Amino acid sequence: MKKLRLYMLAVLTALTASSCSMMIPGSSSSTGSDSGSTSTSTGGSTSNGSTSTSTGGSTSSGSSITSTTISTSDGVIENKGKYTVLIYMCGSDLESQNYLASANIEELVSSNISDELNVVIETGGAKKWSSTYGISSTKNSRYIVRGDKLVLLETKTRSNMGSYSTLQSFVEYGIKNFSAEKMSLIFWNHGGAMQGVCFDENSNDSLTNSEVKKALTNAFNNTNRTAKFEWVGYDACLMAVADVASFNSKFFNYMVSSQESEPGEGWDYDGWVGYLLNNINVNTTDLLKKICDTYYDKVAETYNSYGGEYIGYNDTTLSVLDLSKAATFDSEFENVASTLKSKITSSSKLSSLVSSAQKFGYDDQYGYTFDVFDADDVFSKINTTYSINVSALTTALNNYVIYNKVGKDSSGACGLCLFSAQSGYTSELQYNSSNTNYTNWLSINSSYGSLY
Repeated sequence: MKKLRLYMLAVLTALTASSCSMMIPGSSSSTGSDSGSTSTSTGGSTSNGSTSTSTGGSTSSGSSITSTTISTSDGVIENKGKYTVLIYMCGSDLESQNYLASANIEELVSSNISDELNVVIETGGAKKWSSTYGISSTKNSRYIVRGDKLVLLETKTRSNMGSYSTLQSFVEYGIKNFSAEKMSLIFWNHGGAMQGVCFDENSNDSLTNSEVKKALTNAFNNTNRTAKFEWVGYDACLMAVADVASFNSKFFNYMVSSQESEPGEGWDYDGWVGYLLNNINVNTTDLLKKICDTYYDKVAETYNSYGGEYIGYNDTTLSVLDLSKAATFDSEFENVASTLKSKITSSSKLSSLVSSAQKFGYDDQYGYTFDVFDADDVFSKINTTYSINVSALTTALNNYVIYNKVGKDSSGACGLCLFSAQSGYTSELQYNSSNTNYTNWLSINSSYGSLY
């Protein structure tokens, strides 16, 4: 069977249960740790018996680089401040069942990363990790990839990676210790559109938009950071959603994510990281295009390796959004939704409008969907069904999506999805004013959508 980065296999039972509590923010705040776990602080001098950290203070903006050296059992780690990639690697069942997080780490290690590039990883969220790198399942650990080694920076008491506080702590650690001319953040794990990202199988919890916003707001404020990160990436299913992008636009210049589900093997890390190492001053859009292109090739290889019906299959969707265009898109979308409110007067009308649009994350075997639909397709149907002028909105969409890599089995995907509550698997706590900026669209879906 195709291994997807969906909640499909990991939490299907919970999705179909009446409470769906594991998808609700705050359902689990933390988990216990074994008696051998050591809690360490992320600021100033840090020690857990194997590492010590010395920093020159926090950075006040993206242009002010902190001088940092960290002593580890593998030697001194120096931050040269060129480029930092933070990877929030919530292993979940992808790791505990198939060791797919460790496989991506192996790709990074094989890239022989120089000290001009900081690839800093936090691991956690899985009941079991491969023995390859000695990653603990009872603790959260922070690593940096240097040369051909995964170097331990520190370990922390096991904490819920579906909680905003865990993400906040990691981002603060990255800013304080590995500030760089360009910084980025990757979410690695399952994705479920408005149901969240980074499902922690120890805590049965995921990060929603509001939790990501809270984590990043606090991290930026606590480190006095005023400059946005260059980009955010979702190596996870179904996160190229307008609501998600809108929230991220406050903190990042660009976003790269998929409309469709991803194979569990994920992005091609040695491919795009190798490109970055050879072009450390590369333009951000060129780097993100490389991420899309190498992922496309890896998906083709992955499906061919599955054999049978998957030979020649390619449902790749990976797009790049210019988040400086988010405000214009959001405004035009809300204008159209405002007009649409007077025309959508029943659940059947809303369902008829969106359900025939191209959908993603739908599985015939299990018969459920994450309620994400191609934005351009929905806009076209709004125009033809209700004679609402969407030309300004379509222009805004075209300016928003600056690169879009699509496989033949996802033909027509525009690079961005809209959420519309149709299946009843998403709760009012996951789609409310805390998790979307779209007041008018929220009103339509709250009145006539299938939220539980």
